[in-house]
Amino acid sequence: MPFDYYRRLSARDKAVYRKSDAVREIRVPNARTLLPFVETLREAIETESEHGVRTASRALVDGITGLLGIQPVRVIVRRRRPSNDTGELHGYYTLTDERGAQIEVWMRTAANERMVAFRTYLRTLLHEVVHHVDFTSMGLSDSFHTQGFFQRESSLVRQIAGGTGKREKAGEGKKSVEHEREHGESRARGRGRAGDAGGAVQSGARPGGKGEVLEVGKVGAPVKSVVPPVQLSLFGEAGAERKG
Repeated sequence: MPFDYYRRLSARDKAVYRKSDAVREIRVPNARTLLPFVETLREAIETESEHGVRTASRALVDGITGLLGIQPVRVIVRRRRPSNDTGELHGYYTLTDERGAQIEVWMRTAANERMVAFRTYLRTLLHEVVHHVDFTSMGLSDSFHTQGFFQRESSLVRQIAGGTGKREKAGEGKKSVEHEREHGESRARGRGRAGDAGGAVQSGARPGGKGEVLEVGKVGAPVKSVVPPVQLSLFGEAGAERKG
């Protein structure tokens, strides 16, 4: 069932939404080869090595895009999360003709500058990667937060880091979906405007029912860029993080 904001979309955007919602998994070939990057990232976060977090984040994303055979994306890791009355900014994705694709993530909370928990940080990073895949591999003209989107996010986590650390608590995936139902569209589609007025980055929807699987070269066609420029931001509750 679509989220509530679906009914406010144009016919064109509803078609994009349905295409996004139909794909439940991103299948990464040889995903386990990325595990060393994940473990390096975990160690850097646990030891609060900011240089290590930046280096490992870039290496992991480069590894994912390389295995998927899609265009690279620049990764910028900043320190303290920006915040406002809505919450803290967790991640930010942009795609323009001039600069190409770029992911920004933050490693410390706004309230007390504590290092973000590993699992939360990883979720944020992979969430932005899914936005990148939507445009560069699926060939979507927009990247909505659909149940399929969150399931694709979760599929990346399971393949890349499913055996590392603590498992997510039962129901956390459902919590993210419920947040979308209550708060509506969590990213504004305005050309050149920031969006995502409150997606719960800590969790993604768990797989439920059958859906398409995104495999390299099978769904959509790679695209070099999207016109007009795309800016997607991801907010979460202030100080939101969890152990692991």
